[in-house]
Amino acid sequence: YCMEPTTTLDHSQDEDDEPHQQQDGHSQRAEASSRASPSSTSQSESSSSGWTCEYCTFCNPRAQFLTCEMCQMVRHGTTKERNATTAVQTTPRDAPPSQARVNHASQEDSHERRLIQERFQEMLQLQREMEQSLQFKSPSSSIVPCCSSA
Repeated sequence: YCMEPTTTLDHSQDEDDEPHQQQDGHSQRAEASSRASPSSTSQSESSSSGWTCEYCTFCNPRAQFLTCEMCQMVRHGTTKERNATTAVQTTPRDAPPSQARVNHASQEDSHERRLIQERFQEMLQLQREMEQSLQFKSPSSSIVPCCSSA
């Protein structure tokens, strides 16, 4: 964050003007201290919430402003934000898979397909055998159809 220079008061003038100050009814020292207090207030604000322009290096006291009060240039993101976006942009992409890996993967896939087909054929064969065994049992069954004309 930016820091503004502190203001120093010249007290030598104040001593010469003391009779004049009493005639006006208010102290010039109080006026000088009131002028110094906004500066110290803005210094604490700027150190906590200000931002420094990248172009003219002016210390802008209000963080919510998007343009520099001095040069009117648009405020860019903070350094952390810029580093984060740069890191995202410069992250290398994954290299495409090599042809050997593609071939190996396709061989594994074809092997799995072949195993699945073999298992499916075995199951079909078992199902056919079960159906045939049930057909052989049905003629010797003692169950009589209800609609027979015997």
